[in-house]
Amino acid sequence: MYHVSWELCIFATSFFNLFNMKKVFTLLYVALLPLLASAYDAKIDGIYYDLSGDNATVTYANYNYNSYSGTVVIPSTVTYNGKTYSVTSIGNYAFYGCSGLTSVTIGNSVTSIGDEAFRGCSSLTSVTIPEGVTSIGGSTFEGCSSLTSVTIGNSVTSIGDYAFYGCSGLSSITIPGNVTSIGSSAFSGCSGLTSIKVESGNSKYDSRNNCNAIIETTTNTLITGCKNTVIPNSVTSIGDYAFRGCSGLTSLTISSGVTSIGKYAFYYCSSLTSVTIPNSVTSIGDYAFSWCSSLKDVYCYAENVPSTTSNAFDSSPIASATLHVPAGSVDAYKAISPWSKFGTIEAINATYALTYYVDGKVYKTYEVEEGSTITPEPAPTKEGYSFSGWSYIPATMPATDVVVMGTFSINSYTLTYKVDGQVYKTYTVEYGSAITPSLSLRKKATLSVAGARFLPLCLLIM
Repeated sequence: MYHVSWELCIFATSFFNLFNMKKVFTLLYVALLPLLASAYDAKIDGIYYDLSGDNATVTYANYNYNSYSGTVVIPSTVTYNGKTYSVTSIGNYAFYGCSGLTSVTIGNSVTSIGDEAFRGCSSLTSVTIPEGVTSIGGSTFEGCSSLTSVTIGNSVTSIGDYAFYGCSGLSSITIPGNVTSIGSSAFSGCSGLTSIKVESGNSKYDSRNNCNAIIETTTNTLITGCKNTVIPNSVTSIGDYAFRGCSGLTSLTISSGVTSIGKYAFYYCSSLTSVTIPNSVTSIGDYAFSWCSSLKDVYCYAENVPSTTSNAFDSSPIASATLHVPAGSVDAYKAISPWSKFGTIEAINATYALTYYVDGKVYKTYEVEEGSTITPEPAPTKEGYSFSGWSYIPATMPATDVVVMGTFSINSYTLTYKVDGQVYKTYTVEYGSAITPSLSLRKKATLSVAGARFLPLCLLIM
């Protein structure tokens, strides 16, 4: 969703108010005077700066922005009129709209990067945020669609709202251990993301179970996901905007621990065809599944209809989609909007347990829907043993639990004694059995064991 800065809104409001006032031309001139003036204190080696005390802030040339192109190197210090300044920050809008900017190197003295500093730099391909930077402002890299690589320094503690919004070329992101604040929609619209990781030791966030998501640890809320996210069972809520603009997401099963789905959580997931909502979910936020233009099936196992507003599926094609709900709840869903707007509402078949046993112990178990095709579990392996195969497995799941049995049998191998190159005796020995020599010759004999996994080097015969 496009959003504008509050500065522009204030300016637009002031501008139209001026037209209704006396002396409009004089006042308009006064209002526009800052726009005509220089927006910087000094230009040094092609970079514009605001100077204050002993510090310098990178800024832009004028309110047309788009002041830079090509490669830009931001130094740690600059000298102007004989005085040296430490470059401590990149100001708001400094590189805003610089579509020709391809590369930037940030000096180690920089501690903050301002709001919208690189917004709209559509040709910028990579950026390294150095040690020393503690904050990344709101919308800092928004719309940097060519950005494929971002390295965030360990000193960063906060990432602002919309910081990387719409960075569709970004495939992976690692959140350092010191980050304690991640703003709303910070990574929304990053449709190419396949890997999300929070470094171990972070006190605020985690990526438990290699889930490819950012989870707020204390609340167990998933705040950022991607197309490869697997939601852990320990997650209790899907946060606002968590999967917003994740156009690569095609299907998702929400884990059974989740009780709430936030507003705009799956907004504009344009490739999402199927979603499974567990029985534990009791509430779904505004526009949670809006603009999911490929949506075909929603499996909602909640026996009590989750509370939500009528816009939860706004602009999604639910009139031609199927809502699958528990058999006893079909009428309840048909009576409440937006669920009632689904073209088809049908009962979910009951599920039954399919359990595999090996040597009398549970090997694996699954919940399988009645009538579903059963694909047999691959045969397990065990060193020195052969698997007997599974007992009878039905082709489709019946309306009852199914138990499948399998056993291992121990393998036997040939133990051969040779004397002077000639076979003296052979034995059949089970895997793992002890070998006790019993020959009474006073010579050395070599030993070979056909098919065994170990071979004694020699055996002294007394």
